[in-house]
Amino acid sequence: MKIPKIKAKPLSPKSGQVRRYKGARPTRLARFTTSDLTRMEANRLDLMGMVRHSRFLAENNDYFRSFQLMCRRHIPGPQGIRLRPMAMNAVGRLDKPDNTLHSRVFKQWSKRGNCTVCGRFSLVDVQHQVAMMTPRDGGFFVRHFMGRQYGPFGYQFQILTIDRLALDMMREFRDGGYINGGVECDADDRVLAYHFYRHQPGSQYRRLGETIRIPANDITYVGVIEDYSTHLAMPWGFTAVSRLNGLEGFEEAALTAARAGAAKMGFYSAPHADIDQSADDPTLEEIEAGQIEKLPAGWDFKQFDPGYPDGESPLFVKLMLRGAAAGMGASYNGLAGDLEGTNFSSLHVGRDEERNEWRIHQHWFAEHFLDVIHEKWLPMAIVSNQLPFPMSKLEKFREVSWKGRGWVAVDPVKQSNADIADIGAGLNSPQRVVEARGGDYQEILQEIAEARDLARESGLTFDPKLIPINVLPASDESQ
Repeated sequence: MKIPKIKAKPLSPKSGQVRRYKGARPTRLARFTTSDLTRMEANRLDLMGMVRHSRFLAENNDYFRSFQLMCRRHIPGPQGIRLRPMAMNAVGRLDKPDNTLHSRVFKQWSKRGNCTVCGRFSLVDVQHQVAMMTPRDGGFFVRHFMGRQYGPFGYQFQILTIDRLALDMMREFRDGGYINGGVECDADDRVLAYHFYRHQPGSQYRRLGETIRIPANDITYVGVIEDYSTHLAMPWGFTAVSRLNGLEGFEEAALTAARAGAAKMGFYSAPHADIDQSADDPTLEEIEAGQIEKLPAGWDFKQFDPGYPDGESPLFVKLMLRGAAAGMGASYNGLAGDLEGTNFSSLHVGRDEERNEWRIHQHWFAEHFLDVIHEKWLPMAIVSNQLPFPMSKLEKFREVSWKGRGWVAVDPVKQSNADIADIGAGLNSPQRVVEARGGDYQEILQEIAEARDLARESGLTFDPKLIPINVLPASDESQ
């Protein structure tokens, strides 16, 4: 039996219609504007406007300030991100003596007076400063200084803010290179140099237009760049600044109305024309609790009550802050300091998502800032004889990692049970468990040994052992 062939007719749009993506066209409800500017050009034109907006919020808005403090608290943490040398010996194990010396000398350089050109800050101080500065400005520059005049280690650095960059400098070269917003690149978009104003903008010592060219090898830009075509990063809250600014205006207006509402003021209404107006106009000089005043015949009193605060205001503030927190990668509860309506499950899920974001920032911070500083410091510390290592083994001592802060679980007992079970089953190691909490397993073992010796000297016994899983009590999730 032959199956008849059916000739399919091509589906053609109706007359006057063109097949296009609906989402690419603005409508009455979904309004958006398009621009012919490239991402690089739009970034250059809008960067300083966004930075000024963010700086205004950092100086005046409690919630943006809260986000900056969260960045300082969660990225470097109280002790800063610390160096952990990972050099191996000839048998493939960690070289403990050299690594310990390496860590001790780097810690000495990191003290105030050694690491920065100005001599005012320690490396931990700088980590805290740039952790608050980067969300506000989008990034910062590290200028490297090497030579005998720069401290006993022969290396120091300086932090430069984004407004030192000559963003208005534009130029093209015959070989295909260019300068875009003060960033000089070759034809392959590799950064060759940065052009800075010689003095801080706004300084009385600055000469208009006086710039200096710093080769890329002597300076490092540190910023979270989200687009491959750009060289500079936007402030972290670029989608939230307008919302936070509007919320700031709303709260100021609501506060003014609330203060007026608390006063419960009013107005006197003038008498009609047919009433005797020979009496003096009534005045209200002072108000006391329980006081009753008598108005002249024909006069009336109109109460003024703006009705603030009302029940809708907190809901509106929460809505605005949730959107801002989502745009900045932080939790609403942490940004607003509001734990109302939370429970164990919601805190566990929310904090896990947020902490993953902080871990990303920690890794970026260590790789793009601290790793670069260590790469510059290490050969100078060896040449200056502060670090007694042979230069021939420089590559060996470049193997390092960085220890950031960790976090305690929402339910520590349950997490400890899970960790012990994973270690017992060979699915995890004590080192990784301790590192997730921001500690160092080697340091913990040394401290346990010291505690055992101190206890023995005092006639006591201290002998910690692995606690069986079933000994730990289960937690109550309803709490």
